[in-house]
Amino acid sequence: MSDGNYETLSLTSAFYEKELRLVGSSDGWDYSTHPKWFLETTPYVPELEELFEQTVSSDDLVRCFEQLQTQKRPLKVSVTYPAGD
Repeated sequence: MSDGNYETLSLTSAFYEKELRLVGSSDGWDYSTHPKWFLETTPYVPELEELFEQTVSSDDLVRCFEQLQTQKRPLKVSVTYPAGD
């Protein structure tokens, strides 16, 4: 992976010969549109949920950040938003 803001993303021609579809959100889709698209077009992947150690509602973000200040290690948090946001 590459962040286009810091370095160029260059791939070999062999990489393009495989079935590939690149979609980026940096300077393109906003950060809520991209995951909505991804989750709507990608088959259910249970391993994706396993990446996160905690799920919180957007209404609980302040409390979540307060709790994170007392953690000794980083925590991967998935945030859920009401429909339409």
